[in-house]
Order: sequence, then structure tokens, then C-alpha cells
Amino acid sequence: MPWTDHAGKLSHLKAACLLFCLYPALLLLARWQAGGLGSRPITEAIHFTGDWTVRFLILALAVTPARAVLDWARVLLLRRMLGVTAALYAGSHLILYCLDMKWDPVVVVSEIVLRFYLTIGFVALLGLVVLGVTSTDGWVRRLGKRWKRLHRIVYGIGVLGLFHYMLQVKADVSMPLLGAGIFYWLMLWRILPAGRDRGPVALLGLALASAVLTLVTEWGWYRFGTHIDPMRVLRSELAIDFGLHPVGQVLVFGLLVLLAAQVRRWSQGRAGQSPFFWVALFALGAWADELAVFVFGFDRYDEAESLDWLWQDLAWAALLGALGFVRWLARSSRKRQFIDAIGVACVAYLIVLASNGLRSVEMAFATGLAVLWAVLAWQTWHVSKLAALTLVPLGLLLAYGVAGLM
Repeated sequence: MPWTDHAGKLSHLKAACLLFCLYPALLLLARWQAGGLGSRPITEAIHFTGDWTVRFLILALAVTPARAVLDWARVLLLRRMLGVTAALYAGSHLILYCLDMKWDPVVVVSEIVLRFYLTIGFVALLGLVVLGVTSTDGWVRRLGKRWKRLHRIVYGIGVLGLFHYMLQVKADVSMPLLGAGIFYWLMLWRILPAGRDRGPVALLGLALASAVLTLVTEWGWYRFGTHIDPMRVLRSELAIDFGLHPVGQVLVFGLLVLLAAQVRRWSQGRAGQSPFFWVALFALGAWADELAVFVFGFDRYDEAESLDWLWQDLAWAALLGALGFVRWLARSSRKRQFIDAIGVACVAYLIVLASNGLRSVEMAFATGLAVLWAVLAWQTWHVSKLAALTLVPLGLLLAYGVAGLM
């Protein structure tokens, strides 16, 4: 089952990934029902599913580097699910396109043949379908060593998918460039010598190299693909009033990977034995939304009109720091993974708020966090009564957030 591991036991990691894979489809359905897809809902849905196809494809390619750089073996459980999800959204992308063409096969085929960006998109889709069909254990056994060779075509599919993405959006290629920059990082990592793909120097080099390649791609696109002066576009990279441009975003991505790898090493060493390390690490998560605003230029909610006390950074830092203290207490317990998940969920909640997301999404996050926090407090009570009491203020904070969103 999608939510179980190889032993048939429930995997919280796979269950969370499954919910994430379903999230875009549910979001699209909610927007469709609410009339939030504009005057051309089918066209908007086509673009939406195409965007998420590329995102899930990049996430699938990121699994192997995450396993090595972060020393996180369990993440390998997600690779097949993410790849199949990319194939499913690609299929939905094509079905919606056929719907937009009134299910006329002659028109669909002629458009795919005559329009270059549709041709390469269709080829990429066929490749994803082949990889999705052959992703089962049965096909792995049938193909043997040939299975790995077959699935290496995913790199070519990534190139075609991103090129299709850029050709389709035409003028504003910010999101395709960001995807291309991350794709460059993932491909460059794969050509590093074994044993040197986790060091800080190599990761710093990857951050710089992927940013430079993104810059070259951006210049080439505007120089040869449009009539826009590329130097004018590149000069705009220095303007960060409304967030970073793709080159800066790719550089920040690479630096965050470097930081995550270093924090992982510290957590497994002497520093991880200190409660101050975990308190500081979790408390810093309170400013993740500020980083997201700086990188992506999100329009924040007007705090004067909403729950201004709730979203104060210092309050979140103090309460997440308390969660970090609980994480230190549970460092030798299996519950530490659950606590890590709660911390990540809190950070994701803050970023969703910063991104000016849908109220229904915020409500779901707040409700889920409140429920999970109650379970965590109950489980922590058996580890440390004092630690469980430190969770009460954050539980009240989340409950207040739920009430404020109603």
C-alpha cells in the first residue's frame, strides 16, 4: 500500500508524502468549486497540473542526493511514490488538454505534431508513463540490470519537461528557471566523485555552479528566445525589492542544502548532545517565513487586521525552542522522529501563512497541528512530565490560531 513500508508496516513518512502528493489535486478541486480558476478554468488547470508535474519530477530526482547529503536512508521510500505522482499529474495534464480541444483527436494530434513545445512535452509524458508502468517490483525483477538503464532516461525527461515549461510560459520564465537551476544542482551532484559529494566545499561549489548555469540559461533565453534585452533582465537580478530572482533563489537553495548537511553532522556529533543546540535549532525555524518572504517576495497578511500576537516571531521562537528541548530529551527515543515532523509542520505552517495562501489551507494546517500537538503532549508525558508541561503553551497557541481562522 502507498502508506506502508517494504515490511507491510505503516510508514508515517510515506503517509505524509501521500497526503502531499494528493494536496495539489485537492487544491485544484477546491479552486474549481470556488470559481477561483479565472475566466478560462480548463486552461488554468492545464497549467496547474503541468507545473506540479515538473515539481514532483524534480522531487523524485532529489531523493538520492537527500539520502547521501543528509544521511537519511528512509527517504528512499519516497522515490517511487514521487515518480509515479509526476506521471499521474502528467497524464492529467494531457487529459485536460484533450478536454480543452473538445476531445477532437484530429486537432489534438495535429497540435502535438505541429507545435514544437507540445511535441517535446508529449515525448516527456510518454517517458514518464513508461517509467511509471515499470516502477513496480514485478518489472524490477523482469528487467533485472536493464531496469536501471531504462530509468536513467528520467534525466532526459527532466530536460524535455523543463524546456517544454519554458517554451509554454514564453515571457516570464522565473519558475522554469528556478526548476532548471535546481535540476542543474541535482545533475552536477551526480557527477561528483563518490565520497566527495557530501563535503562542504563540494556543496558550496554546487551552489555557485548551479547559480552560474541558471544565469547563463536566463541570458541565453532572453538573448535568443525573445526580443528582450538580456542585459536589462540580468540587471534586474540585483533588484530584490520584490524578492530574489531565479539566480538568487537557486543560490539560496544550494546554500540551504549546505547548511542542512552541516546541521545534520553537528546533530550526530558532540553538539547534538547539548540541549542548547536543539533549542537554538528549533527556535531559528520561527524565522523561516521571513526567509521565504525575502526569497520569493510573498505578500504577507496585514498583521494589524489578523492575529498579530499569534504571529509574533519571538513567541514562535520561544515555543519552538521548547519543542527543541523536548527533542533533546527524546534523542534516544523513537519518538524523536515524530517531534522532528511536528517541528517541520510548524515551519511549513508559518511559510503557508507568509505565502498568503488559501484560508482553507491555513485552517487545515492549524487543525492538524493542534491534533498532532495533543498526541505529542500525551506521548511526551511518559518521557518527561516537565517536558510535557512545556508543550502546553504552544498547544494553546495553536488552538487560538484555529479559533482565529474560523
